[in-house]
Amino acid sequence: MTQNSTPASLLERLSRDGDDVAWTSFVQLYTPFIFYVARRFGLSPEDAADIVQDVFMILAQRMSGFEYDPTKGFRAFLRTITENRIRRVASRRKIRQVQWPESSESLNAGESVDHAAIYSEDEYRQFTVSRALQLMKAEFSHTTWQACWEHMVSGKSAAEIGDELGMSEGAVYAAKTRVLRRLRSELRGLWD
Repeated sequence: MTQNSTPASLLERLSRDGDDVAWTSFVQLYTPFIFYVARRFGLSPEDAADIVQDVFMILAQRMSGFEYDPTKGFRAFLRTITENRIRRVASRRKIRQVQWPESSESLNAGESVDHAAIYSEDEYRQFTVSRALQLMKAEFSHTTWQACWEHMVSGKSAAEIGDELGMSEGAVYAAKTRVLRRLRSELRGLWD
């Protein structure tokens, strides 16, 4: 994908049959998060890896022809699938209770989950933004990426960054805008 193209959101691309690039991006984006959630429930690394595989198999079946509805959150959909798979693995492994993250309480099969105890909205957003940025970095020139990153993270002015990178102040703002536009496009619908 070129840095000047504006792709449809990742969710829209997943609904198209045969969009292997979208699936690769989605798997790269969400594998660490699903694994993290499964481990927070106390599952072994092997069982957490099984959860990841199971969740993606279910999503592959359900995403064909998927139409994003902003009134229904994708995150809730993903969370439900993930938690159901965790319960199933725990049941298969004869684990009566799955440990709550960072607590002594446990989850019995069929019990509802306090999602805030597993991960907060901020934690989810931070995780997905960080991971998406890692994956998107290769789509931009080094200078464009560095200008955006420095402006967002370092607190330096656009003029200072422009001097360091041999760009105009306007080019620094344009670089930041391109990267953030791409990020918003990619994550549209995934945070609801």
